[in-house]
This record gives sequence, structure tokens and C-alpha cells, in this order.
Amino acid sequence: MAHSLILGMTESGKTSLAKQLAAQYKARGIGVLVLDPMHDPGWNADFQTDNQSEFMEVFFNSRRCMVFIDEAGESVGQYDKLMTRTATKGRHWGHC
Repeated sequence: MAHSLILGMTESGKTSLAKQLAAQYKARGIGVLVLDPMHDPGWNADFQTDNQSEFMEVFFNSRRCMVFIDEAGESVGQYDKLMTRTATKGRHWGHC
């Protein structure tokens, strides 16, 4: 899995599915990084924050992790070049 998008209506279970996937990856020994502006305690992650700068520092200093950006519309934004780089260049760090 390289880049994936979980898309659906509000309350359709997007975050619940992402949390289940994160837990499965973590159980297999794969690192999990989460940027979540809601700071939901239900994530099973090695690193979780609602702070974009903090997230970017860990993202670019980590390797081969599964990366989840919840509420991406709020987190990434249409013109945020640094956050866009996570999707376009993250593969160079081995992230999915």
C-alpha cells in the first residue's frame, strides 16, 4: 500500500477504519504516526499529535511508518506545501 484515501460521508466510519488499520500495522511491528487535530485517544500509534510542526519533525526523522492524517481537510489544506510534501515525498522515507 502506498498512498490511500479513506473517503466517505460524515459519520460513515472513516476514522474507525483508519484506527483499525493502525492497530493492525502496529501489531505487526510497523511504526504508526498520526496527525489528528481532534487528538482522539483511541488511536494505537507510536506517535500522535495535533501539532503540525511536531508531526512534520517526527515524520521526516522516521522511516518506514504507516502515516495517518485524520481530518486531512483541516490538517493539510489546499495550499500547504509542507503538508503536501508528506503525500508526495513520504515514499522516499519509506512511509505509506
